[in-house]
Amino acid sequence: MPHTLMRPDAVAARIAAGRPLVIAGEEALLAGLPRGRWIGGTAPAPDGWLVVTELPEAATAVAIRSYDEQALTGIGAAAPENGFTILAIPGFSPPHAAYAEGVFRVEGLFDRPLVGWIAAEHGARTPKVFDGVTGTVSDQVAVAAHVWLPPRLTPRAHVVNPYRPGDGDELVFGASGFSARHCRIGGEPVNLAAHMRERSIGQDRPLVADCFGTPVNVSVRAVDEDAGEVRFCAPVFAHLRYRFAAPLPPGAEPALPAGVRPAFACGCVRNPPLVAGLLGYGEIAYVVHNQTLAYLTIDETG
Repeated sequence: MPHTLMRPDAVAARIAAGRPLVIAGEEALLAGLPRGRWIGGTAPAPDGWLVVTELPEAATAVAIRSYDEQALTGIGAAAPENGFTILAIPGFSPPHAAYAEGVFRVEGLFDRPLVGWIAAEHGARTPKVFDGVTGTVSDQVAVAAHVWLPPRLTPRAHVVNPYRPGDGDELVFGASGFSARHCRIGGEPVNLAAHMRERSIGQDRPLVADCFGTPVNVSVRAVDEDAGEVRFCAPVFAHLRYRFAAPLPPGAEPALPAGVRPAFACGCVRNPPLVAGLLGYGEIAYVVHNQTLAYLTIDETG
């Protein structure tokens, strides 16, 4: 497991010892931690515990930076030449929407591994992220740990997505956003909540779109039958075409390949993989995913 469940006092001791950390959990527990080399974000965790990922001891440098929605376009250029980035973005924030939609326009993004999660509102009114160096807490900016590694180590980002588009109707949305009342099917307007009810489409089945050859899921967060509205864990976009995913057979949930020991892993609150203690409203492996398993491996070169 790449993560450890720790009590706040134990985490504080690690921070005081200078260890660079990635920490997730309840807002009040995160807010009580001392300043140091860590980033954090609100996420589900057992009461009184924090989910902690220790960055590699072999790291030669760690830089922690905050990014607003405009600055996120430069995150690829800021990434270390040999290393990786872990990014935490507050859910349903301007950076969440901007990164999800504009990720393919971020110069150099795919040149170096980038993983992370979309913070959920566990113990918070809104999802929050934490910059441990400055003590900043925000629901309006993202925070990243850029990690440099020696040449002998090679990091790689991966995603396990068990979902594929089903054979149902193709959906097109008239506007981008985290919720929708209507979409178009065959050019005709349709209420999405009613469509899901009439076709017996459960909330466990994400929408799937093809983004430059990569299947990208958007989870259904909630359906408001009275308002006729569907809310999502990530934004849908007007320029993409979606289908609801085919149902997963039993035992097909996202899982690590046999023998893999990740340095970081993250799953989705909608159907959490057993391996990922860190859960959010989205997983980041370059792009924002839902209902997948995103993870990072670090291998010896040669």
